[in-house]
Amino acid sequence: MNKYRVGLIVVLLQTMTVVWADDTADLDGFKGKIQLGGALNYGNTESRNISTKFILKHVVVDWKNSLNLSYYFSQDGQETTASKFNIDLNTKYKLTDQNYLFISGEATFDKFAAYDRVYREAAGYGHNLYKNSVANWSLYAGPGVTHSRIAGTRDYLNQFVGKVGSNFCYKFIDNILYTQDIIGYLGKRNTNLQFKNGLEAQISKRLALDISVYLDYNTDIPKKSKNKKSLDTVTKFSIIYTFA
Repeated sequence: MNKYRVGLIVVLLQTMTVVWADDTADLDGFKGKIQLGGALNYGNTESRNISTKFILKHVVVDWKNSLNLSYYFSQDGQETTASKFNIDLNTKYKLTDQNYLFISGEATFDKFAAYDRVYREAAGYGHNLYKNSVANWSLYAGPGVTHSRIAGTRDYLNQFVGKVGSNFCYKFIDNILYTQDIIGYLGKRNTNLQFKNGLEAQISKRLALDISVYLDYNTDIPKKSKNKKSLDTVTKFSIIYTFA
């Protein structure tokens, strides 16, 4: 399986990567976002958390490619309470204005999750239900595989899954954008559901403020996993810098 994962990532990098929300006016070339957020508290209690995200998008003719890197860290006093790194690679090929094919690969490392290492690969078909300068809504689905290491062990749960997703964005006014992403990896032994709701306020051509709520849910937690919670939630406040 390791050779398979490496091969998939190489193919994705060669075709170079994105599925991202405000997809209504894609132009050929590179575009990216850097997102940074965090909080420090000192006094009677000491805590800190840091969140970063980097998105690189490349569009050429009918291909859309993306690389998405994110890291979240939280510490309460001297105790680390969250540490999660994610790399997400996606490629879309436009068949028509409404239809496209996709291939995706993802790796997540989260020492506090029930599955502390997760690798996911999928490919399939997507359809734009609605798309204009104000709103965009697309649905997609396809087969895939997941390899999930049970926290505190060396054992992996390997299974075939069906990947389904919904990507929606709506621009309330010129500088306020709402996004909602729902992703499901539907498997016989475990189903993973991911929800993200975000509100982005543009403050200049390059800068924006963002508040996002993330939920990650697993239906089946192995008894031997050292982390027993099936639902993880994170709320992030951050600033975004866009470059092209």
